Amino acid sequence: MTHKACSTCGLVKPVSEFYRHVSSRNGLAAQCKACCNARMARWREGNRETSRVHSAASYRRCAQHRAEYGRQYRQANREKRAAKSRVDYAVARGLMARPSMCESCGMDGRKLQAHHENYDKPMDVTWLCGPCHWKYDERRREREAQGE
Repeated sequence: MTHKACSTCGLVKPVSEFYRHVSSRNGLAAQCKACCNARMARWREGNRETSRVHSAASYRRCAQHRAEYGRQYRQANREKRAAKSRVDYAVARGLMARPSMCESCGMDGRKLQAHHENYDKPMDVTWLCGPCHWKYDERRREREAQGE
């Protein structure tokens, strides 16, 4: 099955537009993601206090997991974090200018991110918008997976 009709809006959409639902026959929810999200937004709007309590409880339940994940990330990415800190410090002190245009696509008006090809050279950066930075890193991950 590649497509399915939403029970709410009636549109036929790709199965990737439906959440998984293990108890249904086909393993997919009856509503598409857009209709499900709209339904949940309406519920949250009408049940603000209950939603707030549930969110706070979930946040507390996951606090230890988030803290452990953060420790592991910081440990595994020391060079990356140090390079980012050096660039942030240089920009804040006026020692390095953050350009207004992405060096890859030329888009203006987006908040740019400093992309490091080599974390041993923290001040050697390419200024990229978020989507371009994602593409650069995706290519790097593909190269690493191929063993280059």
